[in-house]
Amino acid sequence: MTFKKINDHQAELHQPARPNFHVESTTRFNLCAPWYLDLDFRWKPHQHLHERGWFGCFWASYINGPAYKSLYFSGGLSKVESLWMQFCTQAHNDESTVLAHGDDFELTWEEGTHDALFKNFSRMRYAKPLYYGNVDWLVYIMMFKPGNGIRMTHSPSGGTNQAAKTTNPAWDWQFIVPKYEVAQEYSYQARVVLRPSCPREEILAEYEKWTG
Repeated sequence: MTFKKINDHQAELHQPARPNFHVESTTRFNLCAPWYLDLDFRWKPHQHLHERGWFGCFWASYINGPAYKSLYFSGGLSKVESLWMQFCTQAHNDESTVLAHGDDFELTWEEGTHDALFKNFSRMRYAKPLYYGNVDWLVYIMMFKPGNGIRMTHSPSGGTNQAAKTTNPAWDWQFIVPKYEVAQEYSYQARVVLRPSCPREEILAEYEKWTG
């Protein structure tokens, strides 16, 4: 794996295809004023290794002892709802993953494999591919371009912050490709926003401005 600086505001992380998964990936990072980090992730499978046909990538993001462990997103329990939902699981691997409205792809895996966050699903669905959480006086927003197989994931525990006497929640995401082809490139684009806390209207405005 290599990490290189491109210029004062861009860098790139490249992982060549490895013997276990035979997948090559590249992540381009771009810092944008005043408080944005844009991500462009691309991956390419080099062999038909995964006999079930689907492939998934998982990003684990443990947050250092926030007072409020919840994520918030626009969605609901039915396909017509677009309400602000609070997402805070009670235990690891407990209704941990939120799918988009219309994401009906069912992952399959070998029987007897260990439990995992991506195997457990919330009854809630999201309407827009963005979520946010509160950290002190800041709001952390994670947003994605629409239509990219993104799933949101939460866990309440991730090690212990002794000073705050609490745990570090996981505010994660997944990228699922239901059926992949060898040598074809797959990608998604995301934006991280870390800015002073603001009303939800401004969070939605950030998303609409970025997605156009």
